[in-house]
Amino acid sequence: MMLRKEIIKSKKGRVDTLTLKFTHRGPIISGFNNIDDAVLSMRWSGYDESDELKTVFELNRASGWEDFKTALSYFRSISQNVAYADVNGNIGIAIAGGIPVRKDYGSIIRSGETDEYDWKGYVSPQHLPFSYNPENGYVSSANNKTVTDDYPFYISFRFYVPYRINRIRQMIEEKDKLGIEDFKRLVTDQHSDFAALLTPYILKLKDRLPEMNSTEQAAFNTLEKWDYEMNSSKTSPSVFEFFTKCFSRNLLADELGDLYDKLPTQLRDYYIYRILIIGPDEWVNNVNTPETETLDDIIFKSFKDGISILNDNYGSEISNWTWGNILKITLEHPMGSVKMLDRLFHLNSDTYAMGGSSHTVCPATYEEGFKVTDGASERHIYNTADWDESYTVIPTGNSGIPASEFYLSQTKTYVEGRFYKDPFTEDAVKAAAKYRLRLKPS
Repeated sequence: MMLRKEIIKSKKGRVDTLTLKFTHRGPIISGFNNIDDAVLSMRWSGYDESDELKTVFELNRASGWEDFKTALSYFRSISQNVAYADVNGNIGIAIAGGIPVRKDYGSIIRSGETDEYDWKGYVSPQHLPFSYNPENGYVSSANNKTVTDDYPFYISFRFYVPYRINRIRQMIEEKDKLGIEDFKRLVTDQHSDFAALLTPYILKLKDRLPEMNSTEQAAFNTLEKWDYEMNSSKTSPSVFEFFTKCFSRNLLADELGDLYDKLPTQLRDYYIYRILIIGPDEWVNNVNTPETETLDDIIFKSFKDGISILNDNYGSEISNWTWGNILKITLEHPMGSVKMLDRLFHLNSDTYAMGGSSHTVCPATYEEGFKVTDGASERHIYNTADWDESYTVIPTGNSGIPASEFYLSQTKTYVEGRFYKDPFTEDAVKAAAKYRLRLKPS
């Protein structure tokens, strides 16, 4: 190992010495994870040479597909799916990023006693997945698995469940020819394929309505009329989201115990997807009871549990359960947590009711308390036949300066699913300009 001593000095004069240990694979991380009975090193592509700036530089000067692919070859440490379109009507999508050549599954701990599981370099750019002018006439990506099971190199296990990508492809295939308005509707779509798959399993339990109280029956009735839109004005999305949280826990927590809370969300979602598509397995049964529960039993219990939590937190009046009354978004400045600073300088945005969820094309991932943490960082619709007929919106505004009129100026437009015209050519930019900034040497 290579040892490196780091001296850490505090303001009060205290001096600590920390010894960092490195192997040819990467740093020793077991001490940071309070692991005392093993020595763990971590290999990560982020430690290796990568040139994202050169990729961007070359992309901005690419004259076609081959230039595009060459530009992506310099991009290693952060994997991305990058879409391509040109003025001649060609389209494509390609992976940018370093995929290690290694033995077997790459996301679990392996023995380091030999070089058996050492990385043997990176997959060459010509063997990275791509699609160019496919027969179906479109390319698409939504954090989904982009390769078939016979792809020879391990990429990841944390692909997202295919609800969003399936909905995207469904909307694309609704028409032979799509226009600007169709794509505005697509990127702001809040229809849930997950809800469309799972809700019928709940509705199968209609014969158990007599076992429900009046609030549960009223909530059940909202699901019967639901179109699976995760709209902020509807109550059904709230009923569904609280149900799914309870459903996941009731399926898995009895076996996993405290480990359940450490389980990645994608794995929980994939397990539910699997039993809905393939059928229930032995994990469905609650091991803590003497009875053998069926999938219907777990669904029924989860529905009642979800309604109970809604009732406790938002009252028994279902009209107060609208999704937008629960799911909220506030864009917060790093200094905005200091209330006085926020009040003086208006650092944070207003709080808005939000629609959508992690499983809708228009994404809204949230943390405890239903506070939105992730969504589309930008929305662009590009018209390569007429660049000036392009549209855009970002969650914040063009300025990061709180005193600017363009600070958080686009947030309301973004939340409401609207867009701004995006002038592209020099003449269009000049025609749309409100100000001219002239910089003169002293």
